[in-house]
Amino acid sequence: ILENITMNKCYAQEEIWRVLDMVLLKEKIEGLDKRLDTNIGEKGIKLSGGEKQKLAIARVLLQDASIIILDEATASMDYLSEEKVLQNLFSEKKDSLILLITHRLKAIEFVDKIFLLENGEIREEGCFAQLIKNRADFYELWNKYAEQQMK
Repeated sequence: ILENITMNKCYAQEEIWRVLDMVLLKEKIEGLDKRLDTNIGEKGIKLSGGEKQKLAIARVLLQDASIIILDEATASMDYLSEEKVLQNLFSEKKDSLILLITHRLKAIEFVDKIFLLENGEIREEGCFAQLIKNRADFYELWNKYAEQQMK
């Protein structure tokens, strides 16, 4: 796990554990016999799709990147984990440009500007409030999402 997170770069143990806590993997890894020295993959433990995505985001959190591109980076996480991980990521990387590509509207609350794409073209763009005020395609998508969340 350690090499997978650090990509063979040197980080303080405290920083690694802090980042693992931010992506909700700390308790799981603390519960493993070899903790950070546990092998993952073909000859080690298997991770769920959501756990793999959390591990990838942990790598991002350790790096000093000014531009971060996340393409469906939380698609395999449950909604509560997605919310907490994204909240931590956007808070920690507030000085970075984060391009978030997603079909899951839960993540919308974390972004400054939204681009609604259809067939490779921008249909709408703006902040959340503007797009809701426009009452167009994004408004319809948001209302469908909100209705599903209330069920």
